[in-house]
Amino acid sequence: MAICLYAASISGQNHRMSDRIPPDRPPNPNFEKSRALRGPLSAQLASYDEMLCERNPATGAAYQGLVEHLIKVEAGKNAPAAGDMLPPFLLPDENGRLVSSDELLSRGPLVVTFNRGNWCPYCWLELSALADHYEAIIERRASVVSITPDVATYSRRLKKRLGLGFPVLTDLDNGYALEMGLSVALTDDVKGVYDRAGIDLGIFQRSAVWFLPIPATLVVGGQGIIRHAYVNEDFRQRFEPDLIPEILAELT
Repeated sequence: MAICLYAASISGQNHRMSDRIPPDRPPNPNFEKSRALRGPLSAQLASYDEMLCERNPATGAAYQGLVEHLIKVEAGKNAPAAGDMLPPFLLPDENGRLVSSDELLSRGPLVVTFNRGNWCPYCWLELSALADHYEAIIERRASVVSITPDVATYSRRLKKRLGLGFPVLTDLDNGYALEMGLSVALTDDVKGVYDRAGIDLGIFQRSAVWFLPIPATLVVGGQGIIRHAYVNEDFRQRFEPDLIPEILAELT
């Protein structure tokens, strides 16, 4: 399969281009509280979700409705699984430099995580936990990339906010996520939640189409073969990063 470079809209619709770059989102005390918890990522995510639902039950209900809808339509069922080849990518990082999956895999194993964007506290928790294990991952001669539909301005903010040592790549119009079977549309209830919270995906993604990737984590070994694949329709749950070094150890 040819390498895909997503540098233009695949949606067939005009971008909602905006010169307005909103200020970075303020500190989120619930994120900080959850991040400070000792224990696995799952406990941090559950803590954050519990606080969110207590503060705003309507938001929690909208999120639950989205997850139930995605499960019903079997979102992600066509995503690559262990044993499949990783479709190659060529995507810009937070500084505009093109990053190639082939180049990364020539150095060793590759960890690919699909995230929703700079505005998503669930992603903050996952990527912060992944950063905690980054040193152990690179000791296994592996590379890590996070892929989001956000343009570079917000990828830079995400990387700075969390102090990430690995690239955050822009998947414009969710093109690569679409090829991977991971791109999904939002329900109207969730769109309303984001509208009230001032989360305008049209600005973050420079696109008029409100799509997001299903969070996924792939561990890719030699010859681009996926050795472990985690895909979950429930964006409130993520793969435990502390398992990645163990998976990588089995590849060496």
